[in-house]
Amino acid sequence: MYGIIYKAIKKCVLEHADEQAWEFIIAGAPVTFDAELMEQPYNDDAILYLSQQLSVYLKETPDKILYNFGTCVIKLVKDQFPDIINGRGDTLKDYLVNLPNFHNRIMLIYPELTPPEFKISSLTEDTLYLHYYTKTPGMKEFIRGYLEEIAKIFQSQGKVEHLNSNEAKTFEDVFKIRF
Repeated sequence: MYGIIYKAIKKCVLEHADEQAWEFIIAGAPVTFDAELMEQPYNDDAILYLSQQLSVYLKETPDKILYNFGTCVIKLVKDQFPDIINGRGDTLKDYLVNLPNFHNRIMLIYPELTPPEFKISSLTEDTLYLHYYTKTPGMKEFIRGYLEEIAKIFQSQGKVEHLNSNEAKTFEDVFKIRF
């Protein structure tokens, strides 16, 4: 989602706080944030940094901030870029099954992007396991917010359950999603 991520996070910060909060959390950041530049690559380290800074500013837990960031990303995409969601399927299951392929295609378009990786396993009629791989541990709540918000968009009674986190060469979070 490239620069869409930062645009959504800035919008989220402005909805939950104000411009001063945005300036606070990007001050001293390890990368430059331009929430209007859609071609800007992002990485999970930057999202984690923003959540940690905002948690200090708002005196909220970083996990709560990350969860809100995840929901805000989906809300912004739905409102401003609906084809991204509509093009991945008609159901929550279709959307999630197509999620890994979408990221692979985006990497071809934006070679500088180093996105997290998604994989699907244990696919049945009413459940699947979504594996989220990143180099940044601690993104579980961001993905949970993302998944729960996408379930709402598809008007699914889907239940998102975090099963475990593993750390090897990359960090993996596994979610069980019921439809």
